[in-house]
Amino acid sequence: MLSPAPARAGSVTIPRKVARIASTVIHETTLLLTLSGEFDLSGASSLRTTVRAAEGQRQVILDLSGVTWLDSSTLAVIVSTYEAVNERGGTLGLVRPRPDLWEIFELTGLTHIPSFPTRESALAGGELGGGP
Repeated sequence: MLSPAPARAGSVTIPRKVARIASTVIHETTLLLTLSGEFDLSGASSLRTTVRAAEGQRQVILDLSGVTWLDSSTLAVIVSTYEAVNERGGTLGLVRPRPDLWEIFELTGLTHIPSFPTRESALAGGELGGGP
């Protein structure tokens, strides 16, 4: 995967953190996707592809704790994933990102998606019934 060009601020080059997704199947029916870096349109597209490839999973956990930036295209993928998983009788849970990014979820009304402060609490959530 090509690394995005560094952002420029005046004469200082600021390197971007490439979006990364690690996929782990847990307990045969639970998929843990660990996201890190900056999620723009390209990262959202990769996330969409990864989620579609895992349609057989009853539970999906998106660990957003390593995400440093996300845009509306990534939020759209999270919403469509939530809807798709619910339609097949499953559940989607989020491991919350850092507070400044979680504020985006609050402002856009996405806090109805079950969320957890840590990966461990999300995995211990059984059927992901836990909330904030």
